[in-house]
Amino acid sequence: MANRENVQQADGVAVESWPVPQCASVRSEFRGRVSFCAMSAAVGVGLVLVILGVSMSSKTEAEPLNDSDPSILQADTVELKGGEVLRGKLLDISKKRLVLLEGLEEKTISRREVEEFTRGVADSLHRMKKKFRKVEDGDNDVDRWLLLARFCAKRESERGENWTPERRRALRRVLRLDPSHAKAKQGMREVVFHSGSWLTRDELSGFELSKGALVEREGGKRPRESSKTRVVKEKGLPSNYQTLERTELAKSKRIRLEKDIAKRRRTATKVREAQDREYEGVEWENRHKIRTPHFEIQCNSTRRVARLYGDLMELIRAELSKMFNSKIRRNLRSAVKIYKSQEEFIDQDTYGRWGGRGLGGYYIPPTGTVVAFHGTFGFTGTTFSVLAHEGTHYFQGLVLKSFDNVPVWLVEGLAVYFGDGSEFDPETGKIKVGLIPRDRLLHIQSKIRAKRHTPIKRLVGMKRWGGGEPFRGTHYADAWAVIYYLVKSGRQGQGLLREYWTAGIQRELKRRDFTKLANKYFGSIAELETQYLAYIMELDLPSAGEVKGEYYISDTFRFLVKLPSPEWQYFKDSNDQKMVVGMISEKSGAEVRLYFKSNFYGYEAREYVELMKKSYRGLHGGVRTAETTMGGLPAYRLRYTQGGARVKRSKSEKERRRRSVGKDVVEYVLVQIDGVAMIRCFAKLGESRERKDAFETVRESFTLDNTRRW
Repeated sequence: MANRENVQQADGVAVESWPVPQCASVRSEFRGRVSFCAMSAAVGVGLVLVILGVSMSSKTEAEPLNDSDPSILQADTVELKGGEVLRGKLLDISKKRLVLLEGLEEKTISRREVEEFTRGVADSLHRMKKKFRKVEDGDNDVDRWLLLARFCAKRESERGENWTPERRRALRRVLRLDPSHAKAKQGMREVVFHSGSWLTRDELSGFELSKGALVEREGGKRPRESSKTRVVKEKGLPSNYQTLERTELAKSKRIRLEKDIAKRRRTATKVREAQDREYEGVEWENRHKIRTPHFEIQCNSTRRVARLYGDLMELIRAELSKMFNSKIRRNLRSAVKIYKSQEEFIDQDTYGRWGGRGLGGYYIPPTGTVVAFHGTFGFTGTTFSVLAHEGTHYFQGLVLKSFDNVPVWLVEGLAVYFGDGSEFDPETGKIKVGLIPRDRLLHIQSKIRAKRHTPIKRLVGMKRWGGGEPFRGTHYADAWAVIYYLVKSGRQGQGLLREYWTAGIQRELKRRDFTKLANKYFGSIAELETQYLAYIMELDLPSAGEVKGEYYISDTFRFLVKLPSPEWQYFKDSNDQKMVVGMISEKSGAEVRLYFKSNFYGYEAREYVELMKKSYRGLHGGVRTAETTMGGLPAYRLRYTQGGARVKRSKSEKERRRRSVGKDVVEYVLVQIDGVAMIRCFAKLGESRERKDAFETVRESFTLDNTRRW
């Protein structure tokens, strides 16, 4: 079952492979009630989850390779035991494996398959080791290891020599000594230094080597760049504003994009009607039943939707089987019940009525049944995230003897890690795991700032029911954050999790088990707490989209929008984390801010806007509404004066001064069953008419992506 506070949700970072259990989560806030089923996660000792890191730079143009470049002429060679010789660039060397970049293909080779390998910088390497012998001989000084890493990077940049393995080895040593070291973590994501820039795995995957130059793969797609739009600080703007770098969009790409926008707008109503039919579906008694190799899907949306969820559950099961290395003890075909809408779920299902709109779905251990609904959930949650969560519980039920040994914080922390932190790409049919959930990070950081977070010492002793402090919806963010930190903290955190979980497979885990392991790996639970809090507060809230020319495109919220004119620029506001993106004209002082909100109670558009209007009347002056459109769909426009109501009731000099800093506001609102899009436009008092064209341009450019939100 899933618990979630009403907070906002995104791209992830990550590092090594590690043995760790997984569990899935949905979201719900029960306000002190006991949740329905024992949520538990389990894996065998051999479970290995590989988490891929995100790229650090934004390289978009092909650059020529210099044929006289020493890194090419002095290639590293790996001779396999079968006699085959591979040549390329060694990216990493460890006791168990070699990682070789051959052309632009990255190969991982077991050391058992290697007869011999030769570094292309052998002579220089020998001189370097002699120079840094003290560092190589077990030195535990972080600064000296960093010095070695910088030396390697400098040699690569100045001479074109390949020092990546030595640099990464030094950075790994830094992270062993200081798991929260930001620069070392950034360095570990770098892969290849070329022509003055570090290229990452994600960036390389979109290119190929052709005639000595990096060129974009024909017909291939570059990875999403939602986290690659560079943030810069501009003079003259408030200190909490950060502008997003804007680059020119190639003419051919602009033409394709504008054609796509026009098509989306033409088909918006038709697509919306098709989605409405999915929510209308059929009566539950006439539900579609689709049998797959491992599931029976029961769904009263359309038959096509039922088939899609059958395929998705098999995909989730296959993904989980890669991570869970335990023997499957039970293998019965399980029922997956998916109601056509949240309304149907609440109306027809016993636990749906009990959990209300805060419940996304649940899992029944005795039967292996998964129950959910078709649609979106919360701010960015979808049926996929619910099924990923509950599908994990289902899979754990196949391999576990008992659900009772593992404590709730670990169960739900891992649940959020997989359920909220996974992403499904329908184009490739693949699932990406280990991403940062936007909602959870925003929630836990706000709790830490307000000193309302739950300390680890208390968290690990919480109970789902029975005596002691109860585990509630607000604790899901705490549990996720602890798990995320332990995963990213290298051998210390991974070792703690591994031992903790191994003990839980054999017996019921107690608070003292965690305390003992915290002392072993971190010195004390207090030191673990200090490192964990510092790490979480340093994480950046994942971007909801990227800037392409004058367009902002959000994969998270499935929309795009355009700047009104060249004088405007996109910005982020550290004081307004709920804003998806903002636009500002420094010349006029006007601003536009875009928000997405959950239509938690499923209001119709007119009803939603009337409630907005009612709530504004006590705060703002002259609230007026009118019908308009957004993205080719019916919407509403609200006009009001920010703070105007208070100003009119007072003639004091103080209030008249306050009026001079008030603002005219124009707000466009698009209400849908799966969320509310808002464009909030601000102008100086009396200047809203002058800014009308700019505000209307933003509204007219707003376009929804009509593809399904998974």
